[in-house]
Amino acid sequence: MQIAQIKDGQIVECKSLLDWGIFPNPPTQWHLDQFGCVEVLESKSYDSGTEKLVPSAPYLEAGTVYSVKVEAKTAEDIAAD
Repeated sequence: MQIAQIKDGQIVECKSLLDWGIFPNPPTQWHLDQFGCVEVLESKSYDSGTEKLVPSAPYLEAGTVYSVKVEAKTAEDIAAD
């Protein structure tokens, strides 16, 4: 599980839960809130017929941190399905 610290609408730091060393496993929302942290999500909603998930550097979108982006499938991707 990856945890990101957010300050002034920016990701300050992002690392694994164990690397933080300050949270119980699993962390409670109270613990995350105390340090301005959120869980990094590794999935997003997408149309699997025309889109795919690709790994990315963590980014903040509408108050949520993701480590994947949605991209359109290429003709090769669609043919491979």
